[in-house]
Amino acid sequence: MRNYILFSFLFCCYSFAYAQTSVIIAKNNSIYSFNYFDDLNELTSSVFSGLLEDKQGKKYDIYHNYPTLIYPRYTSLGRPILIFPNDSIVLDVKDDKVVCIYPNDSLRNVLAVLDRQYGNEIQVSGYSIKDMQKSEHIMIINGIKSKMRRQVDTVRKYQSSLDTVLYKSTIQEIKSLALSSILVPFVDGDTDWKKFPKWYIDSVRLFKEEIYGTDTLIKGAQYRQALYSYNQFLCRDSLTDANKFYVQFNSALTNFKGQHRDFLMAYLLRKFKIENVPNYYDYVGIFYAVCQDEVFLKYVKQKLDDTDFSFPEYVLNQKLKHENGQSVTWRDLLEQHKGKMIYLEFSASWCPPCIYMVPFVKDHAKALKDKPIVFITISVDKSEKAWKKTVNKYHISGDGVTTYWLGEKQKFTSFLFTRREKEKSTLEIPRFMYFDHKGHFITSKAMQPLNKPSRKQIELFLKDVPVSN
Repeated sequence: MRNYILFSFLFCCYSFAYAQTSVIIAKNNSIYSFNYFDDLNELTSSVFSGLLEDKQGKKYDIYHNYPTLIYPRYTSLGRPILIFPNDSIVLDVKDDKVVCIYPNDSLRNVLAVLDRQYGNEIQVSGYSIKDMQKSEHIMIINGIKSKMRRQVDTVRKYQSSLDTVLYKSTIQEIKSLALSSILVPFVDGDTDWKKFPKWYIDSVRLFKEEIYGTDTLIKGAQYRQALYSYNQFLCRDSLTDANKFYVQFNSALTNFKGQHRDFLMAYLLRKFKIENVPNYYDYVGIFYAVCQDEVFLKYVKQKLDDTDFSFPEYVLNQKLKHENGQSVTWRDLLEQHKGKMIYLEFSASWCPPCIYMVPFVKDHAKALKDKPIVFITISVDKSEKAWKKTVNKYHISGDGVTTYWLGEKQKFTSFLFTRREKEKSTLEIPRFMYFDHKGHFITSKAMQPLNKPSRKQIELFLKDVPVSN
């Protein structure tokens, strides 16, 4: 239990810039690898590689945004060691244990004190709500709360003015461990979610209110697990094996905000990607349309969003009519703008929100005119005449924006909306998409341009466009 507690709140943190580098040095050759968790709490294994010039030992670079636990492997999986972004640590083996011989900080002293605390150890794993009386459960909750308060008091004794944010994060992690402990029967699937006693549901709600008072995400393992578990808890009455992804994703979108929401959406996208759920990229698009957190945007783009694929021939051969009267194919369009990011909008004359978006799209185009990006609007009007009239009336083209007429080509729009040949999609417009400098999807459902963070999102993806000579 003590090691479990140590694991739970070592993952406390600030908010850091994306992909900072820390160096891990293994002085003892018996240390050959380590495990750690990425930004979405996914276990990763890395092997030490390379020799330092002075032959001190093996080293490894780790890219991470938040204080991260590493688990060195020696004779067995070692005790966790905390490493901060841009940190350098040296590991050695002493008394048959892997230890960090550099550096040593006050937070580790706090954790050492907590690890030595005895008494009132509440073993919560595996307990059953089904056969438990309310009075017994209240005893468990009170025990968990008591332990939580003792740990919080210990942290506060060591708190200094230089690391207030870090200590607050540690305290939040301790509280999140407590919430995770109370949610154990629910998460472990102890019984049918719909048959959980009302007193259990009420106790979780009350305890949650005591813990979460902000929408800022503290990147701790237990904090995130508690958040995910609580989201399951909120949508328990609607969950079935067939709709787990959709119900949990919509619950995250509806019941949470800020970084809580962004993390949960990204976590669910990663968790269910391997199951190949229908309309998966619609939900990737929803994520892009609302997410404002740079780390999660980058994570989904790099690890979850399939960009390397081939467009079907019927998509590549689809003709689009330029505002000057000339026709080009989708293949021509991608080739013409190769080396630049493409910002694409689908619109129509009969769509008032599309007309409303015109000045916002133009604002982006004007602000980014010197950047490697092009702005294109494609009309799905049935009538070419209606398209031309709307372009002229509302000055849709110009100022860096180019317009094309597609017409009602549902097969083409369905593929670009779903990114799958056999899926059909309703024509929801205005619809915004990003393509990278190779003509591959970044997202098929981007944030609307009237949202202030949309400019920041575009600029984030522009960083990946190589600078031409």
